[in-house]
Amino acid sequence: MKKIEVIKKQEATQVTIKTSHRKEKNFTKGLTTCGIINGEIKELITTRIYWTNSGTCTACVWLHRMTWDSASGKSPANSGGYCKESNAVAEALTLLGFQFNESINGGIGMRTIEEALNAVGRYISGAEEVKTITQHG
Repeated sequence: MKKIEVIKKQEATQVTIKTSHRKEKNFTKGLTTCGIINGEIKELITTRIYWTNSGTCTACVWLHRMTWDSASGKSPANSGGYCKESNAVAEALTLLGFQFNESINGGIGMRTIEEALNAVGRYISGAEEVKTITQHG
């Protein structure tokens, strides 16, 4: 697979987090995307993943820049056969207006999502060194 890059940034269709998607008591995973800017490590993107008791996965993504753009995505409980976490994050990135040179949709796995978050981090900050770190809740 080629290195994932942002090829286009359109107007975001969602710039706020849907409150129904942010379920703090059901927090299961966080991803923090950092970059080196002017010799300092800066947090560029915060991603949080939540699971409801009924099996629905939601993800919230915050871009750390002057506008603090954010969006959330959802992967329904009644679907199966794919990675719901990556599907929810991909939906949030799409709602923020990002398009990539490789497909990130369809729940194809968290490794691909980490690469997509790194690409967004490079795109919004100009940093060449970007890394996504996973924390478990």
